Amino acid sequence: MDTALAQEVNTNQALSALADLQAMANGGRASDVLSSLGVDSASSINPLSSSVASDFTATAMIAGFLFGLIGLAAFIYGRKEGSWKPVLIGILLMGYPYFVADSVWLFGIGIGLTALLFFWRD
Repeated sequence: MDTALAQEVNTNQALSALADLQAMANGGRASDVLSSLGVDSASSINPLSSSVASDFTATAMIAGFLFGLIGLAAFIYGRKEGSWKPVLIGILLMGYPYFVADSVWLFGIGIGLTALLFFWRD
C-alpha cells in the first residue's frame, strides 16, 4: 500500500473514531461531529463502505471459493498437460469472482465456464 494512502486511511479512521467518541460523550450524533470537523459523510471516511464491501455475502464467498477451486484444478491440469485451454479457463474461473458481485451472475458465469471446460477440449 502506498505510504501516503496508508496515512490518509489511518487519519480518516482516527477522525471517525474521534467523532464517535465525542458523539457518545456528548449524547449527540456522529454526523454532527463529523460535519463540525469538515467531513461530508461517514462513508467518505470508511474505506470499507464501498458498494463492493456491501455486496459481500456468504453466497458470494461460497461461489468464489467453489469456482476458484475448480479454476485452480483446471489451471494445474492444463499446465501439467501442456494445454492452454484449461489454463485460460482456470485463470478466468479464479479471477472473475473479484469483479462480479451479484450471486446469480457469480453462479451463472461459474457454471458456464465450468461447462466450457468440459466441452471445449483439444
